[in-house]
Order: sequence, then structure tokens, then C-alpha cells
Amino acid sequence: SNGIQWPKPIVSSSKAISDLISRVLDDAPAANLFQVSIKANLAINGKDVFELSNGSTSGSILISASTGVAAAWAFNYYLKYIVNSSVYWSGKNIRISNSTLFPIAKPIRIIANDLYRWYGNPCTFSYSAAFWNFSRWEKEIDWMAMNGINLVYATTGIEYIYNKVFLQMGFPQSELDDYFTGPAFLAWSRMGNLQKHGGPLSNNWHQSQFQLAKQIIQRMTDIGIIPVLPAFTGFMPRTAPL
Repeated sequence: SNGIQWPKPIVSSSKAISDLISRVLDDAPAANLFQVSIKANLAINGKDVFELSNGSTSGSILISASTGVAAAWAFNYYLKYIVNSSVYWSGKNIRISNSTLFPIAKPIRIIANDLYRWYGNPCTFSYSAAFWNFSRWEKEIDWMAMNGINLVYATTGIEYIYNKVFLQMGFPQSELDDYFTGPAFLAWSRMGNLQKHGGPLSNNWHQSQFQLAKQIIQRMTDIGIIPVLPAFTGFMPRTAPL
């Protein structure tokens, strides 16, 4: 009873998932053939559930799901197992007609094994994503949802917050410039292993990453992914008084 109370998965809206489907299908007419229905009461003991069946109009597919992530997951299931298509990190291979969707022989119902599916760590979002813009992040967030991920580490822009807080604590900007590493080494900085190397981070970097972070978090929550914001780890500039 005294354990950590995690938030419940976000329900999201059917429009957010319809928009995801349109992005993945490059706005092809076939995107409109997917009918999306989000019903929180489909969940089993809080676990995500999705159902796939033929839609109300000929050539359409109905996705019924407990959350937005479950609906995106259902869409990916249809691509993988019904029409032998793939969306992966380096691209996609989608085989769908623009005029009709391949029908489902009988309704499919999938229940998630786990309440939460986690993605990301300090290395993931430094080594792989240090220089991503929102266009690239958008693809990644869609991929996350399509693979059932609903809990994601959100570290982008954390240095902007640290910089503001350290300035308010009395550290001059020159000392902070000697503290933050360059973008390619932020994982080491965030884990307390390294200072300054490849830095400093410019004010433009801080501002752009902060704006990017807001876009990332907004898109995650729109789709139904819970962003996990990092807490202060206790690492300080070398000039911090003992």
C-alpha cells in the first residue's frame, strides 16, 4: 500500500490515432478506411486490449482499443500479420491498396501481458537521438505507440532546466559552460561521468531543445504515451561548494 502509484495509461483520442495512421501511410486514401474507436472499458485489469474486425463499410477495418497506444498497436498488428507489411526504424514496406483494405476472416482480440511497456534510457536519447529534429522524433513516437510502448523516458531539454536552476542558485554562466558536455556526450554528463567535454552548449541549443521537448511531450500525451521526466540526479558543477 506504500508503494509507488504509477499513473494509469492515458486513453487518448481516436483522432490522434487516425492522424498517426495517416502519417504512417503518407496520407494515402487507405488511411481513411481505418475506423478507430477508443473505449477505456475494454481494458482487462487495467491492461490494454485491442480488437480488429471488419468495419461498417465495405473495405474498411474497425480498430477498437482501450487506449490510444492500444489502437496504434492494433494498426501495426494489422500491417504485420494481415497484410505482411512492416514499419521499422530505417523505413517501411507497406502493401495496402488505396481503395480497399484486406478483410479479416474473424475478429482478433489481443490483451497486453503487462500494464506498462517501457522504452528508453540515458544512452538511447543521447547516442541515437542527440541531433534529431521533431520530424524524426515524430516517426519514433509513432513507432513506439505502434509497438505497444506506453511509458517513455523523456530527457530532451533537461539541460535547459538545469541551466536555469543553476543560474538562480548563483552559478555564473561561464562555470555552467564548463559543466555541460557537448550534445554527443550528454549521456555521460547525465550519468555524472563527464563534464565539459565537447561543450559548451549554446543558448540557442538550450532554447531549441526546450521547444523540442514540449513538442515531444505533447505528441506523446496526445497519442497516449506517458512521458517520464527525469528528476535531479545530484550532479553539480565542479565549482559547487562542498
